Amino acid sequence: MLKKNTILKYIYPLSSFLILISLLIARFLWPSDSPEPYSDIWETISGLGNTELNPVGYIFFQIALTILGILILIITFYIHPQMLTLEKNQGQTKLGSFFLLLGGIGFVLTGLIPDGTIEIPGWDKFHELTSGLGAIGVLLAAFFYWLPTKNAKDKINQKYVKINIALWWIPLVLAGFAYGYAELVIKPRYDLGWYGPEWGEAGVSGFYSFSVWERILFAVIIIYMGILVLMVPKSTKIGNRKDEN
Repeated sequence: MLKKNTILKYIYPLSSFLILISLLIARFLWPSDSPEPYSDIWETISGLGNTELNPVGYIFFQIALTILGILILIITFYIHPQMLTLEKNQGQTKLGSFFLLLGGIGFVLTGLIPDGTIEIPGWDKFHELTSGLGAIGVLLAAFFYWLPTKNAKDKINQKYVKINIALWWIPLVLAGFAYGYAELVIKPRYDLGWYGPEWGEAGVSGFYSFSVWERILFAVIIIYMGILVLMVPKSTKIGNRKDEN
């Protein structure tokens, strides 16, 4: 079984570094002579995985998402038995682990299967399905894990519980406001379609960009993985074994 120190000292930082570097490489490999220049403010992260517009760089986008999915799966299998040692709210713990597992699977599928690879007649949203499964899975895991960690005051450092609350709720509330205002006010006012460079050309602030908040929440997911591992006590009994670190 993996130890806490192994994850925090090696697996988590190395994975986070490789995810960031892979996405940066995917961005830098976007062709300078592309008929559709890439906007860091208005284009989604998934845009880097466009096999036609980013014919070489998309590979590194796929690598980044695959690494993220594997990292989430590793942490799921590490954190679940640790969380089950908490005496209260085991039902919520199991739901949290279930959704975290789904999140990891979603990101792995997003990474392994480039957008447009699988074509389903009458439906071309496989990429949106897998990436959405990844993001929503992690979000729901955070929701269901919250009560067990909050109630385990003698086993879980409540500082990390409070950090988690701020980590998720502040960007979620701001993103909700930005998206709602953009959809209900800005889009009708300027007669704009889906978020893109034309929004910036119309003078709309990047604060209202779906892509900006997508990047922030993507970073939140990665940070949350580290906090999950940090929350687990340094020594917890699992059956007759202990995780000594």
